[in-house]
Amino acid sequence: MEELGIFISHTNADTPFCDVLDRFLREHVPGASIFYDKRSVLAGDVWMGVLQREVMARKNFLVVLSRQSVAAEWVREEVNLALSLAIKDRTRRILPIVIEETLSNDEIAQLAPLLNMRQHLQLFPNASAHSWNQLIDILRATSGSEPMRAAAGPVVEQPNQFERARMMANEVRDAFQMGNWSDAARKGRLAITLPGNERDATLWGEVGIALARSSNQREALPLLETALHNNRFRSDLWREKARALLMLNDLDGANKAWMNAILVTDAPAQKMDMLNERCAALQQAQQWRLLLDAITEARMIVPQDRQWLVYEQVTRGRMIPPGIIPPALHGTWLVVREIQHVVVATPQLRDIPAGAFTMGARGGFPGMQDDGPPVPVGTAAYSVGIVPVTVTDYACAVRVGAVPPPPTVVGISWANQLARPDHPVVNVSWFAAMQYVAWLRAVTGEPWRLPTEAEWEKAARGPDERQYPWAGPWNGALANTSENYLQATTPIGTFPGGVSPFGAYDMAGNVAEWCSSLKRPYPYRPDDGREDAAINDKRVVRGGSWNRDARQAKVTARRAEMPTLESTDIGFRLVRDVL
Repeated sequence: MEELGIFISHTNADTPFCDVLDRFLREHVPGASIFYDKRSVLAGDVWMGVLQREVMARKNFLVVLSRQSVAAEWVREEVNLALSLAIKDRTRRILPIVIEETLSNDEIAQLAPLLNMRQHLQLFPNASAHSWNQLIDILRATSGSEPMRAAAGPVVEQPNQFERARMMANEVRDAFQMGNWSDAARKGRLAITLPGNERDATLWGEVGIALARSSNQREALPLLETALHNNRFRSDLWREKARALLMLNDLDGANKAWMNAILVTDAPAQKMDMLNERCAALQQAQQWRLLLDAITEARMIVPQDRQWLVYEQVTRGRMIPPGIIPPALHGTWLVVREIQHVVVATPQLRDIPAGAFTMGARGGFPGMQDDGPPVPVGTAAYSVGIVPVTVTDYACAVRVGAVPPPPTVVGISWANQLARPDHPVVNVSWFAAMQYVAWLRAVTGEPWRLPTEAEWEKAARGPDERQYPWAGPWNGALANTSENYLQATTPIGTFPGGVSPFGAYDMAGNVAEWCSSLKRPYPYRPDDGREDAAINDKRVVRGGSWNRDARQAKVTARRAEMPTLESTDIGFRLVRDVL
């Protein structure tokens, strides 16, 4: 007859009880090989070697459960080792012995969820002799030394119980494959307790999923975790665990489970499916920082998908509250909107009718002969911003990461500009202006863009052939140019007398403005390639500026700069196609 081997797993705090247990076993199971170490002097590799040898040598593993032991790392190591051996050898027995009446199943599950699926023996301080005798019956049944008493211990396994257990597992699997979650859960509760099935990780996973999908999330979690302990690469189990935790209002745990599910998934389509689910949960909970992390992960998988770019920008806008927009800008100069929690400021508009106007100068200042001769040029209808893009407008895009802050140029930093929110934004390249326009189009769904050279001149000049936005000769009191020695930008609308016939301000002086057009000889033709945004060549700048003289302030004056230029006297104006 095989020698009865017993391993007692415990923590030092429970030594008084374990001393009693050890004496009782030696008295009632004479000849048993009992490993009970209360010296606690072994550690590291030495301890691990002794642990493995002694647990493997004994078929009966008794774990003493108290609040101290369920939190003990060494006990956890011993239990995990015993569980792994029991998966391979069905003759091994793991017997949890509960010695505290108030110890809950949830606390035991912290040590190992699988322990709650095994028969617990309760040996509280006031335990009866019957309870202690039940322990002996269980051990003797394992060794085969004598039959168990009918009044105590588990039922003796019959030869066909394993076959019946398999049949029950197959019934669970059939119900699972048909999507009959309640039936799979009901049968699964019994199936996982039957001999042989306790080592079927696939069955545990299926029962866990069935329980979760039949609204038994709390009951499902220990089963899902047990199945994952056997195979950490089951993305479906991680995903189901995330859903169950979310239903139990554990968003942090759910987010981590989704992260693991995505990590062990190879197929990009499946990753995106799980990321969509994860993002929806994080957005619902308004966890913007975690949501941004998930969106960043999605953009790495589908970098060309503009919907995720917009989603990222919208999320950034929700993370950071908008800055203070000067009340004086509301209504009169700007339209301030909140679109999906993103604050957007755009200029008030004036409509420009379709039709021809005279483009170009009849004469010109010396060195500026490329602004003529005058010819009729037609345009479609469009709307023009009544002022250049302000620091306030641009800051909305910077705030959500749609464009970078303008660099510091000649001592003018972004912080300096933010202190002047009603001034035109400067130090913005043509490329940055185009990036801003792309963001504005995406967020608003409206056809914003830079004006063509012809559209800019028509908005500044009107239907006649005037040289400046106002009627008559040059007047330094109507524009911020170098003749005024202001040496800096001024707030929008500072020179109301200089408004154009169509109601656009600051089109002579203050800041020069990027146009979409390449610098090409007249006559202007929109179909000759000058509106090709992909060509890296000089772009037209119009309107003069605070450090340019009256010659550059003419509505016909043309200037060209490389699109990478960032200058303290260049900004830009918006136009919008007719809605």
